[in-house]
Amino acid sequence: MQLDERIHQLLSDHHEIKYETSKSSGHGGQNVNKRETKVQFFRDIADSKYFDDEERERLIHHTHHKELCHHDTTLFLHNQETRYQEQNKKLAQEHLIKFIKEALYN
Repeated sequence: MQLDERIHQLLSDHHEIKYETSKSSGHGGQNVNKRETKVQFFRDIADSKYFDDEERERLIHHTHHKELCHHDTTLFLHNQETRYQEQNKKLAQEHLIKFIKEALYN
């Protein structure tokens, strides 16, 4: 299975990625104080079924290098750039895709 297809399945698999929402902080007017627009997600790379052992090692190493680690092998990403939860989720997913490709292809 090609990497793009595996990434797409990973993002759709609620057993693989845990999404959380919360209220954003910072600029954005009153909307950030009323609605949960910040999106965070966590994934323990060590047991992901979408990557082989070598890929998991590269992802874990890259996670530590980029300081995106939440515990030893858990990838943590978040986004609160916009006022809308769905846009922030999409942006966070785009960051994850970029991160995975950067870790595995560079």
